Amino acid sequence: MESTLTGLLAFLLSLAALHVFWRPFCGLAGKPWLRVPYLENPVWLIPLLVLAAVIGAMAGIYPSLFLSSFKPISALSGKFSRGRKRSGLRNGLVLVQFSLSILLLAATMIVHKQMVYIQTRNLGYSQEQVVVVKTYGELSQKLSVLKDALRSRPSITSVSASSSAPGTGFTNIGMGLEGTDSSAGRNMYIVDADFLDVMKMEMAEGRFFDQHTPTDGQAVVINQSLAASWAGAIC
Repeated sequence: MESTLTGLLAFLLSLAALHVFWRPFCGLAGKPWLRVPYLENPVWLIPLLVLAAVIGAMAGIYPSLFLSSFKPISALSGKFSRGRKRSGLRNGLVLVQFSLSILLLAATMIVHKQMVYIQTRNLGYSQEQVVVVKTYGELSQKLSVLKDALRSRPSITSVSASSSAPGTGFTNIGMGLEGTDSSAGRNMYIVDADFLDVMKMEMAEGRFFDQHTPTDGQAVVINQSLAASWAGAIC
């Protein structure tokens, strides 16, 4: 009973901690849309309560069976022996407990460093005040009309069209450097001439696409990593 009540108390304390820290965590992770099922559907609380009770009961079964196996006369007379087998099991459980604690602490530190890295790392483009709208069917065939309609709104400063948004996937196309035999699939975005302005990107060298230059329809803009690899291939 003591172990089961301790498990249920720990479960209630974890729910309280979740309510307190859930919103700050979502803000820290940049994912305000994350949801906890039981907050929207309290039915989920029933299996969670059962799970907490079962874990508490299982945690109390071993010590209760172990203590009940003592012979009172042997224990009081000083002839009681713990035995290596039971001692090894107990030490193994303690070792697993400490190992899991160290693992959780290490995982927490790693996640913290990753979050700090994501928040402070310059990704090379701006994510602020950018709204991504997916287009399907006939709408995707009339992007110029859609862009003009969006530009007419004073609250919208610039509009661009692309095959996907940064961080959501690529279009993979095979290409190679002219004059060499090497060719490989390259991850790329198919974008229009306004993409650079919308995403607040800066060119390291050269120029971006120009809608008034017809040949730019077959042009590509590469990053510094690909430029360095191609430079090595030429050498």
